[in-house]
This record gives sequence, C-alpha cells and structure tokens, in this order.
Amino acid sequence: MTFQRYVKQQQEEFVGDLAKVGFLNKSIEYFKHLLLPDHQTIIANAESGTVDMPYKGEGYILGARTIEEQSGVMDMLRNIKDSGSPIVWGLSELFMLGDDRYISGYAKIQAGILNHLENNDTEKLDIIFKRLARFLVTEISDEFRYEYLRELFSELSTSNFEKLKPYLEAVEMQPTQPSKEETEEETEEERKPSTPKREEKDPLDELIIAKDEAQKKIDIENKSGARKVIIDALQKVQNEKYGIWSFNYSNKLMT
Repeated sequence: MTFQRYVKQQQEEFVGDLAKVGFLNKSIEYFKHLLLPDHQTIIANAESGTVDMPYKGEGYILGARTIEEQSGVMDMLRNIKDSGSPIVWGLSELFMLGDDRYISGYAKIQAGILNHLENNDTEKLDIIFKRLARFLVTEISDEFRYEYLRELFSELSTSNFEKLKPYLEAVEMQPTQPSKEETEEETEEERKPSTPKREEKDPLDELIIAKDEAQKKIDIENKSGARKVIIDALQKVQNEKYGIWSFNYSNKLMT
C-alpha cells in the first residue's frame, strides 16, 4: 500500500469515527471538505505538491476528491447508531451503486436498518421492503445480485427474513437464508486462490461480433447495412438487461 493510499483510508475512516462518537454534523462537513472544498482550497491543494509536477497545478494532487465517496459514506452510515432512518436507507441505495467492492458493506448496513426497524418501528418495514425489492430488480445487476443477497440475508434476523420473503417472491425471487456455517464456508472459499472458471456467455459478445460485421459493410460502403447491424445488436443487448454498472464494457468494445 502506498503512503497516499494509506492516508486516504485513514481519512475515510475518520469520517466514520466522527459519526461514531456523535459528531454527525462534523462528519458530514469533513466529508464535504475532503470531496469538494471551496475553490481556493482546491487550487491551494493542487499547487501544494512539488514532486512530479512539470507545471504549477499539474501534478498528482488533484485538489479535490481526496477520498472515495462510496467508502467515506459507507464508513459514516455504518457508524450511525440505532438508525432506522429512511434517509440513511436512501443514502445506502444511492452510494452502493458504482464500484462493486462496496456492495457487501452497504448490504450489511441495510440489514442493520431492517433489524432496527423490526425491533423499534415495524410500520416502516412495509415501505422499506417494497423499496428493497424494486431496488434489487432495477438497480443491482445479475452478476452482483447473489453477493448482495448473501450479505443481506446473513445479517438479517430469521424473523425479518421471513417477513421479507413475500416481497422478494413477488418480484420472482426465491430467497433462502444461508446458515452461519454456510456463510463462513463461503468466506473461506473466497480467501482461497481463485481457479479458472468456464467463461460464461456475456451479452456484450454480440456487440463485438456486430462491430466486425459492421466494419465489413463499411469497407464496401454499405453504411445503411452497417447501421442496421449495430442497431440490431444494441437491441439484443438491451433485451438481455445488461447492467450499466459493470466495469468491463469499455475495455471489451475498445479492443
């Protein structure tokens, strides 16, 4: 780990530490300062580095966004005690999307909110359960849905899981709550060195084929034919409901 990365992690954790000791307002202000301070601070930060800076203000220090916002918000939310706030739930939905490394952390935060509501404010459970089911179907792509549900179910109380089941079944999910032993076994498996798996079919493979076919038509000046090939391929990918948060699409199509 580089020293710069170490500092970034400590800053993200400090956002959570402030919330943990009851200084939520200060935690939010510190987060905003790290992410997007005033313009004078941004300029001063960008010009502060002297190493590998060929021109003033054009070094490795950008001046803003000194932390990863997904990580900072996650540290903040996980340290808000006894929270069943819909605002906290909304923030967890908003910041979960993006880098899939944080899915499990946000899933645990959401499980904590649901368990808190079960014990303290059951009237809100119906609203949150409906949001969860809709969020799962519309926002979590297929490739990360299992990881999200595994972490969520492993943290939910058994009674809360039973309450949630009908909402998931209504959107054609078949939820099963893993036992503690199963969760621990899966965690151990994740720690082991990964072995090559059979490559699964990727909807984007259709675009790669279509790109080659379209290029052949362009080579013979058949632009309308090339356009139709691309449109048909895009429609096919859309029908597959490919997740927009997947991180391999740009590299694939640029090759």
